[in-house]
Amino acid sequence: MRQTDVLHLKPCLEKLTAQLIDKGMYEFFKEECQTTLDLKMKKVDPNKAYKSLNNLFKLDRAGLAVIQKLAKWRLKTAQARDLALNFIVKADNLWLLAHYRPTTVDDLRRLNLPHSEVRIHGKALLKIINTVLSQDPETYPPLVTRLVDFPAYKKTLKSMRETIQACADENQIPVELIASKRVINEYLSWSWKLTAEQRNKAEKPKLLTGWRLKLVGHKFKQ
Repeated sequence: MRQTDVLHLKPCLEKLTAQLIDKGMYEFFKEECQTTLDLKMKKVDPNKAYKSLNNLFKLDRAGLAVIQKLAKWRLKTAQARDLALNFIVKADNLWLLAHYRPTTVDDLRRLNLPHSEVRIHGKALLKIINTVLSQDPETYPPLVTRLVDFPAYKKTLKSMRETIQACADENQIPVELIASKRVINEYLSWSWKLTAEQRNKAEKPKLLTGWRLKLVGHKFKQ
């Protein structure tokens, strides 16, 4: 950004603020900013760090137990060294480790892990895998169920998208700002995968909180 560019920021802010006030959405804007900030500052539960990784549904229970412990170790190691998670071990490599469950350094190399990951963390990775596999299998996490495997998923997703799109059109705001597919899936996971008791204890999905609840989420509230 050129230095002169910043001269336009204040007038832009004033204009956008006026537009939000005219639409009655300025409080929504402030709330969204605070939510974004809170999310950035929120501490991740190390035991749940693995849940943000991809393709968990492809792992058996032993694999899920391994990736859970690996993700926890990676998070704590990254925090201790003040590094990004992928600077420790890449997310895709955590999945490979959980799926193939290597037992030797040579096994690690056969997975084509970067030399630095094997050299620096190889022994720690193997120790974690070995420890997990020696545990009682009954302690392993349950299998991950995909939303697409629920019979009503496609129909429900389509219906919700139409409702949210209508809301976006009515209020003249981008539909993705209200609810992306990820936000809708978060709601469906909360709604379908948890029991009523679990839902009462769990954090509510974004679609059922704040301005989204007032704008359109109330139409889906159970």
